[in-house]
Amino acid sequence: MVSQECTKLCVAFSQPPLPSVPETQSLVNSLESSCIALLSAFHGLPKSQGLTLHKDLRLCVLNILKAVRDLCVEAKNESGQQLPSVGNVWEKCNGLQNAPKDNKTSVLTVFKDQITMVQDALDEFQESMEQEDNLYPDLTDIPLRNGFQIPDQTGWREEDRQLLPAFLGLLKASKACIKKTKSIIATRGQCDREQDNNQLDSLASIVQTLSSHVDDFVLSTYPPVVHSNVRQQATVLADGLKELINTANSSHLCEGDHSWTEFLLRAINHNYQKIIELLSQN
Repeated sequence: MVSQECTKLCVAFSQPPLPSVPETQSLVNSLESSCIALLSAFHGLPKSQGLTLHKDLRLCVLNILKAVRDLCVEAKNESGQQLPSVGNVWEKCNGLQNAPKDNKTSVLTVFKDQITMVQDALDEFQESMEQEDNLYPDLTDIPLRNGFQIPDQTGWREEDRQLLPAFLGLLKASKACIKKTKSIIATRGQCDREQDNNQLDSLASIVQTLSSHVDDFVLSTYPPVVHSNVRQQATVLADGLKELINTANSSHLCEGDHSWTEFLLRAINHNYQKIIELLSQN
């Protein structure tokens, strides 16, 4: 095991007398063999088990090998920093042990991360709306006399504020689509067949683009609002959401039940069309 061989190397170089050249060579050979065994095990994993899983495990293996390299550099330089370095190796090895055991678990992790990022964008947008309400109260009842003028508002224009609920609706629909798809994967997802893994990988690939689409859409809604830009970003986001749901709809997740995808597609179209209609009126 890599971590055990690294511990032997650390102990050998932790205090005088340092190991002889033959002893050092033996330690290095054992460590090298354990690293080769790790690589062989990784390359023995068929990609038919899922590309998302393969990427996760590849990252774990690379992290372990980088930590081993750092330990060897510390030992060579006799810096006395071998103990923290071997601790890093153990941490990376534990990361591999705790890595997803199948492609379904890896894909669910991707969806979980995307939900977190979309929720952050949603929270930020809602907070901006609340700050806007507090910053610019209703000034219509203040009489204009003695040279008093209503101050310029550097936030959303009045006509743009009417669009905010529609913007919020599309953001909530985005979160709902990702969250519901994740829930269906958790309950119905299969990863025993290559075809099922390919479908899960496709969903993971699509959902990984959605948080950036959400961010771009949110940025386009901040003042000064350019309606053509909002329309473009809303279209990109809606298209991405529909691609996710349609891909799920044609997968093993929906065998015999398409009601949830139909509901989400209606929600996407409703919120998107509402934005387009309001933009055309302003």
